[in-house]
Amino acid sequence: MPSRSELPLTPPEGIRYSRRRLPVPLSPMKSETLKSYLRRLTDQNRLRPGWLPRLARHPHFVADLVELTGFTERGLVAALPELRTPQAVERWPHLVGHVSKRARTRSACAHCAATKTHSRTEVVTVFASHEQVICTEHQQWTGSSALRCDVQEQFSVSHCLDISDAHREHVLLIRRWGRGPVYGCFYAAIGCFARWSHWPAVSREPSIQRRRERLDVLDDAPPTIARQAAAWYPSAVALTDLIISLRHDFAKEGRSSAGKIVAMSHIRLRRIFPDLSPSGASDPFRQAILGELDTPPDEVEIAPSNHSRESQWYREDDGGNVKPKP
Repeated sequence: MPSRSELPLTPPEGIRYSRRRLPVPLSPMKSETLKSYLRRLTDQNRLRPGWLPRLARHPHFVADLVELTGFTERGLVAALPELRTPQAVERWPHLVGHVSKRARTRSACAHCAATKTHSRTEVVTVFASHEQVICTEHQQWTGSSALRCDVQEQFSVSHCLDISDAHREHVLLIRRWGRGPVYGCFYAAIGCFARWSHWPAVSREPSIQRRRERLDVLDDAPPTIARQAAAWYPSAVALTDLIISLRHDFAKEGRSSAGKIVAMSHIRLRRIFPDLSPSGASDPFRQAILGELDTPPDEVEIAPSNHSRESQWYREDDGGNVKPKP
C-alpha cells in the first residue's frame, strides 16, 4: 500500500469509471456525519488527509463513493444524511422520519461505535434529534443537542428505569403533538430547570433525589453536567407535557385568558413539584406558556410536499395530521 505522501492530493480524473475499491471499505454508522465517516475512511485506508473531503465537493460524489466503497447508493444515502436530497427522499420514502442533516450533532453511543469500528477509542459523530438522549440498545446516556454529553461522560442508565420510561414518553409526545411543538417546549423546560435545579423544591424532590443517588451525582454538581441532566430528565419530560398542554389551551382561548392559564399552570405544576411556586414576569415557566419559543429545525426527513408544515400542531413525522389524544 502506498504511503500517504505518495497519494494524490486531488482526485484522479475519471475516478467514477475506474471501479477502484478502497482496501478497507468501512460502512457508515446510522446518521453519521460525512466529516466523521470520511475521516474514518481516510485513517483506515491510509489516504492522504484532504483527498476525500475534496472529492466530496464534486457533483457526482455519491457515485464516486459507491465506486470506492462498494456499498449501494441507497445504503449510503440512508446512513449519511448529508448525501440526501429532496429527490432522494422522494425516491426512497422509507427515509421519511430519519434524522436529517439539519439536526444537531453529538457523539455516537460508545458501545455502538466500538462494535462498528472494533475500537474502544474511535469517536464517531452522528446527527441526532433532540429526544435521542439514550441508546435504547445499550441503555447508554448519550445526551443530545439539548443536553450535551461528551463521549467520555457517557454512562449506563440501566439501573434507572424511569429514565428509559421518560424517553419513551418523550417519543409519544412527539407522535401526539408534533415534533416542532415538543422541540420548543422541551427546550423551554430545560430553561426552567437551569433556573430551578438548585431550588430545594426541585433538588429535594424525592424522585430526582433517588435518581441522583443512583447516578452518583454530587449535591453541588452544576445543573448542566450529564449525570445531573439525566437525573432530572424524566421531570423535564413531564414539564414539557405540561407546557405544551397549557400553550394549547392558551392558543384556543386567546390572550384574554392569560391570567386564568397562569393560575391553572401553578396548580398543575404542583403535581410534578408539590412545593414549587415560581413567580414573576421573568419566570421561565410563565414565559414558556405565554411567550414565543425557538423555531425548531427540520430534525427529521419529511415528505418534500410537507416542508412548510414542520411546526404545526398535531403533525406526525410522516406529514399526517392527527387529533390530540384525550
